[in-house]
Amino acid sequence: MTIIQYLNNAFVFVRKTIYNSIMEFSLIFKNLRLREKLTQKELAQELNIPQSTIAKYEKGQLEANYKNLIKIANFFNVTIDHLFGRDNQ
Repeated sequence: MTIIQYLNNAFVFVRKTIYNSIMEFSLIFKNLRLREKLTQKELAQELNIPQSTIAKYEKGQLEANYKNLIKIANFFNVTIDHLFGRDNQ
């Protein structure tokens, strides 16, 4: 295997890992919202985050920044690891 092939394979792996992480967050985030019987608008008001941002998080179109991850985790009383599917809460 050449160095180019190795780097290409590494890049593909990293890209898939990031994509899977974002999609995992999207599903967990939406399920938490639905569990609490909140609309996107209601959750946006609770978190002081635009509703359009909530929608993009749920569709996997936007990564949550650290500040918003803390808000979300605190609101739902879960860990940030849980939001990314890295525990069994």
